[in-house]
Amino acid sequence: MDRVLRNNPSLRLIKMGLIERKRRSDGYHYRASLSAFVQKEFEKFMPDIGEREIKLIETILRESIANLS
Repeated sequence: MDRVLRNNPSLRLIKMGLIERKRRSDGYHYRASLSAFVQKEFEKFMPDIGEREIKLIETILRESIANLS
């Protein structure tokens, strides 16, 4: 997956906040930011859903994303 990001970065995933991109002296560096994405997207439902549910959402999304490759 790392090579795919370097050769063909998904600007859509970057704009969505699922991937962070930072420019450094040796080029762009990419990092998954699923936890931050889930927190941001689901904070409006707090406290109706708690930390346990947030972690469950994160786990489901992580598994779904892993199955894409």
